[in-house]
Amino acid sequence: MSPTPRNYLVWGANGVSGIAALRALVEQPASVVGSILAVSRRRLQVDLKDARIKFVSIDMLNASVSEITSKLKANGGDKVNAALHYTYIEKKDAQELLDVNHVLLSKALDATYAAAGEQLKHFHLQTGYKWYSLHLANKDIASPVPYREDAPRGPTDPPNFYYDQVDTLIAHARKHGYAWSETRPNTIIGAAKGNFMNQAVSTSLYLTLEKAKGKSEVQYPGNTL
Repeated sequence: MSPTPRNYLVWGANGVSGIAALRALVEQPASVVGSILAVSRRRLQVDLKDARIKFVSIDMLNASVSEITSKLKANGGDKVNAALHYTYIEKKDAQELLDVNHVLLSKALDATYAAAGEQLKHFHLQTGYKWYSLHLANKDIASPVPYREDAPRGPTDPPNFYYDQVDTLIAHARKHGYAWSETRPNTIIGAAKGNFMNQAVSTSLYLTLEKAKGKSEVQYPGNTL
């Protein structure tokens, strides 16, 4: 007996990771991946010719969970089996960063389950290297290399929004009985229009400026942690 295709919901479908996820999903046969519901505030920035993709524009910050749920249900969200979460808003202040991204994830979790109910089997969250306190630029604080899945949490002053996100996901998954997973990429290279959260863009700008200054050799664009 062949397995039933899994229907996907991609939050943050216009970002570097969201676009990569869409590309990976459409590479799978219809026997593996069924419908793909792509959600982002802006219109879809990638031109993928696949009838399984349905795009829905939602302003997560300003829409209520009820409004988001209604849009999902109207576009097949009641059949979603797996959700992939890539939404992110940058803020310079650590508490503001935590607060705004807590809202995004909480609304995504509540609306996904409100639309799909027990059809939802798995929710995936992408966090990142900040889990290991690398962003604090202090080798005495950062987790030792190689980074491990079970590495203890680092300082919470300033607050680390990834810890809040994972705790929020775990609590929601336990309450509603679905599985969850988390990935923690470091720098990401990809393609997304109007999105500069991309190591390729940052490195290209740096090298272009150094070349304009007449340099043929440049300092490594990283740190020694």
